[in-house]
Amino acid sequence: MNVRQGALERSGFKLLYLYNELAALRNHTRSSAVQAPPQVLPESAPLNVALRRQNNLINVFAICPLKSFVLETIDTNELWNSKGAGIAFEVMQKATGSLLNGYQFKPQDKVREALVSRAGHISWDENF
Repeated sequence: MNVRQGALERSGFKLLYLYNELAALRNHTRSSAVQAPPQVLPESAPLNVALRRQNNLINVFAICPLKSFVLETIDTNELWNSKGAGIAFEVMQKATGSLLNGYQFKPQDKVREALVSRAGHISWDENF
């Protein structure tokens, strides 16, 4: 289940990253001297559809425990380790609160997630 969940999360972040890249490219195309696609393309052509689409960059706040942190504190598939889960909850709550305090809710250059260790140290992952 861990592998499946990790793959789903990684895929979701990759889609957000690609969505933001497309939005940025579309905005650049509209604001630069790049000419519109030739009129010989039908209105339903993917390029015409993509250039007509209206969307803004997505801003994401994502914070997750490091895999080693989860294995060290909970380390069970049944989620019965309430003591370990309590430790993980407290560390993640504190880390989330500290990051949200200074978080700027504006378009980001890159989609990234904060990874938290058991000691509360935060590292950033932006390789999707």
